[in-house]
Amino acid sequence: MAREKEKKGYQGAKLGSDNKANRDEIRRRKERAEKNELTIKSNEMFALEDSAFKAACEKAGTNATARQASKFRNGYGLAARAAGNSTRKDPRT
Repeated sequence: MAREKEKKGYQGAKLGSDNKANRDEIRRRKERAEKNELTIKSNEMFALEDSAFKAACEKAGTNATARQASKFRNGYGLAARAAGNSTRKDPRT
């Protein structure tokens, strides 16, 4: 009988937020977004696929969500400020 690890195969390093519920949610989001592929890329798909946006979110310490993607694309939010393309004045100044 094969060991449990051998049956599954190596799946790569896991992050703290990586669990079955999160992976299923991302899979459902991608499936829903692929149905609407002919329209402008939704913020949800943008949040899942755009590497520059993900890096900006990581730098800002926020999650890469559709709401943050919307703010990022319009020049608002923490991710846009972290990426240096914010159109709003920094409230800390």
